[in-house]
Amino acid sequence: MRQRGLALVLVLWLLALLVGVVGAFALSSRIESLLGRSALSLAQARLAAEAGIELAVLRMRDPVAENRLVPDGRPYNMVFETARLTLRVTDESDRLDLNTADPANLARLFQFYEVDEEQSLALADAIADWRDPDDLVMMRGAEGAEYAAAGLPYGPADSPFVSVAELQRVLGMTPELFQKVAPSLTVHSGRPVNTSFADAAVLAALGIESEAAVDFLNVRNNWMPSSGEPPLAPDGTALSASGSGTYSIEARAALSDGTRLMLTQTVRVGGGDAVGRPYSILQRREGEIH
Repeated sequence: MRQRGLALVLVLWLLALLVGVVGAFALSSRIESLLGRSALSLAQARLAAEAGIELAVLRMRDPVAENRLVPDGRPYNMVFETARLTLRVTDESDRLDLNTADPANLARLFQFYEVDEEQSLALADAIADWRDPDDLVMMRGAEGAEYAAAGLPYGPADSPFVSVAELQRVLGMTPELFQKVAPSLTVHSGRPVNTSFADAAVLAALGIESEAAVDFLNVRNNWMPSSGEPPLAPDGTALSASGSGTYSIEARAALSDGTRLMLTQTVRVGGGDAVGRPYSILQRREGEIH
């Protein structure tokens, strides 16, 4: 009887072990299945967003001005197969170029976000010192000695900014302020600001009175290329949908299962690239939206 009892216990242990193995295998299979579906959904969302980028470029190259997207960041909603797309096109010339902007304009941009005048002027001079090739300190700026005194293990690049993100390394820039000003800045323009497409912060940075800026933005936001005579910018420039040819295109794709992905590409239309696209990619950012 004792041997039968031991055998029964052994059998029960073996059954429990088999149940555990089968359960672990089922759980592993379930996880792999979910991961596979998630990867598939992300791939579908990415392809939909890339299709949105291609569509936006195609529209911006359309010889008929009325068919182009207005490159002022307004949303355009559409459907691509099973994905819902939201496209935004922003002309890079509507932003302040970190490598060419006058320090006075940069200081006014910071003041627009309620940074005090002294700190704004100091930060603008520090930006000028970062991008210029010499080691001469601007009146309120910062060269190597000032970075060392602040305990930083690096100094200014003494060369042009290669990305807007590099601004975060400039002495005096805070993460909070960077998040606010980054959408108003570029390194891909190299030309004066086109006020036709500029936002309120950039218009303020150019010294345009807030009332005039608000009136213009209200009119522009309701204007379409097919609606007739374009409004005039505060400096007298007539708004045009043609743009400068260098754009940041944001494509947000949403699938029915809840998967959402955002793809942003800064492109220069015309000329093409090595793989035969009718545009060159200057910058690309991708991320899943939660």
